[in-house]
Amino acid sequence: MAKRRHRRRRKRPLRALLPLMLALLAAYLVFGEFDESDPAQNGNGADSSTASQTADENNGLSENGATQFQAENTDEEELAKRYYYSQLDENRQMIYRELVQGIAEHQETIITKGGDPDVTAEVYGWVYMDYPEYCWINGASHVTGYGEPKNYCEVVPEYTIPAEEITGRQTQVKGAGNDFLSDIDRSMDDYGKIKAVFEKCIRQIDYVKDAPENQTLYSGLVNRQTVCAGYARTFQYLMNRLDIPVIYVTGTTDTGEAHGWNIVKCGDNYYNVDVTWGDPVFAEGESGEYNLPDDLIYYDFLCVSDAEFSDTHQADANLPLPACNADDLEYYRQIGRYMDTFDATQILWEMETDIEETKEYSEFKFATDDLMAQVMEARPELLDKASGYLCSYYGLGSVKYTYSEDTATRKLMVFWQYKGEPSE
Repeated sequence: MAKRRHRRRRKRPLRALLPLMLALLAAYLVFGEFDESDPAQNGNGADSSTASQTADENNGLSENGATQFQAENTDEEELAKRYYYSQLDENRQMIYRELVQGIAEHQETIITKGGDPDVTAEVYGWVYMDYPEYCWINGASHVTGYGEPKNYCEVVPEYTIPAEEITGRQTQVKGAGNDFLSDIDRSMDDYGKIKAVFEKCIRQIDYVKDAPENQTLYSGLVNRQTVCAGYARTFQYLMNRLDIPVIYVTGTTDTGEAHGWNIVKCGDNYYNVDVTWGDPVFAEGESGEYNLPDDLIYYDFLCVSDAEFSDTHQADANLPLPACNADDLEYYRQIGRYMDTFDATQILWEMETDIEETKEYSEFKFATDDLMAQVMEARPELLDKASGYLCSYYGLGSVKYTYSEDTATRKLMVFWQYKGEPSE
């Protein structure tokens, strides 16, 4: 007779609050726009009553009085990989290139063309979103705008490490990236590469709420301990290395928590990917006698459509994101376990096939809540029959199994144990 041990609710991993990028900018942004007609301003782009914002009138000027703008030496091939850059108008792209070069060089002050500090601060935010490898900035900056006739901005980034440490950090990131990608088969199609990197991030990175620098690529790729932002930034960086179009997304979950994830382009379509939620945390068995597989991966958030994703994820409204309408790459469709009708005979046959192949678990995803309700009602009988088949097939008198019903994602998982008392 089969003995059942079950858990009814999946626990998701804790997610550290991901600071919303634009809110962070707003908290740190310091700017003053020069207006020659305003007597309250002294011609240096800042209110004269605020000492910390007062700029020398010669700031950003060479000896002959010409403004020294940041040089633009950014690789066009690299820029082509940056999604938010592609969404900007020509003027903002110019500012973006200046900021990219200045941050790469750890410039204390970056001089950009155009005197509107709001525009420059906005563009700084897009650079932060596009460049995970700039793991020495935190997304905050101080921007001072100078109107006509000067017409430029001074940007002071908030760096998290000294300039002399950047080269060493770049070497670490590149080396860790090489190691991470060393066993990824480059001959696979893009979906195969996306799935392989998704799996490897989950298996090699630990979710640690208080991990150092946990909003950065460095925490995930190098330290291998991070939170949602670090997972997403690591995935973003690795996709860039594989020349797969990728976007870093910030937003909130269905519980109102700040969160970070990705969108990838595969073929002609865009898909949502959440690496953090690919690492499920289940409750221990009632007696602790049976542990779930250590390398279990939760595929519900790999290459999914907005229709599937939007119940649990809401992107920040200011992000110019593409629609993710295709569902052809959703994992359970790929493996033939996406059920759009309820067929108890078919489900039982799939379980028996898994048992014959000694698979650790059987998994099914259902198209609607009604179908999920039907399988939950039928589940006791289905599992009695399937576990009985396991006993018969392997000559056992009794076995144990664990199951998980997740109504949020409409998924049933059954974990088989192939040990038990031999039949008499």
